[in-house]
Amino acid sequence: GVGLPMSSVSLTAWARDLWNHSKYDTAVKRCTTAYAIGSFLFGPLPGLLADYTGSYVSSYLLFVLFTVVCIAIIQMIYLKPGI
Repeated sequence: GVGLPMSSVSLTAWARDLWNHSKYDTAVKRCTTAYAIGSFLFGPLPGLLADYTGSYVSSYLLFVLFTVVCIAIIQMIYLKPGI
């Protein structure tokens, strides 16, 4: 449930913030599509890692790593002049 706000609110907020008003609909569509494709492709990854390593600890460590990387990327984009 922790990831639900990411998929329901953040994508539209980022589209509003990062693209101009005339491209908002297209930006929401692309963000939502990218999120869905990523979920489809990487959804099985935690189970596969657990099967390979014998524990979900590696999956949680990977989630933490990706979260930190994503936060850094989002911060760089928002701190970029002109946004």
